[in-house]
Amino acid sequence: VLASWLLVIRLIRRVLARLPENYRRILELRFLESCSVGEAAARMGISNGNARVVQHRALQRAAEIGREIAL
Repeated sequence: VLASWLLVIRLIRRVLARLPENYRRILELRFLESCSVGEAAARMGISNGNARVVQHRALQRAAEIGREIAL
């Protein structure tokens, strides 16, 4: 089980490394630092609406990269 988690962590790190900076940052703030959309938006200097759009696009791109890496 531990080996499986280590593989998942390695994959997540590889995916994050391949994302554009703003995509990586929004995902780090929202999911690793548990910031709300408003908090993440304020820290990135963008509107709440823009933060939601960036998060959505970041998740889409992360999924694409994850599929590419897993192949």
